[in-house]
Amino acid sequence: MKKLIAFFLSVVLLMSFAACSKSEKGPEELDLSKVYTTLTEEVAIPEMLELDADMMLDYCGIRSEDVKQAIVVICADSLRTDEIWLIEAKDEAAANEIKALAQTRLEKKGEESITYSPEQYAVVQKAELIQSGRYVALFVSPDAAQLAKVYKAEADI
Repeated sequence: MKKLIAFFLSVVLLMSFAACSKSEKGPEELDLSKVYTTLTEEVAIPEMLELDADMMLDYCGIRSEDVKQAIVVICADSLRTDEIWLIEAKDEAAANEIKALAQTRLEKKGEESITYSPEQYAVVQKAELIQSGRYVALFVSPDAAQLAKVYKAEADI
């Protein structure tokens, strides 16, 4: 009887490890265009400009060879700090580099905005940066928390 109980407890323990391991790996496959469309449908986002590969390198330091798919948009109004990054890196090492670039960009945006707009500085301070496996998401918006919530639901993280 003790062996049977030990066996069942072992099975339950293994199943709980398997359930936890999925969330640590992050989303398996995401269509970032669909995710961005969902974000724009559920949260009011100002007019944005989408960056191409050259502009991502110039503005953000993101190299195209590190990216499988990406949507990087910045606010069309240059006085606002709003940005959204949805990036699938080629591997986890590239994702870590992209996350570091995002953190550096946030620091610079904070330094710039504190001098010209305390309101925009507050927006930068509430930014959400999420990494899950190869995926990196950055939300700089007054609604960053809501954007992050929608993204997490879409990415199942």
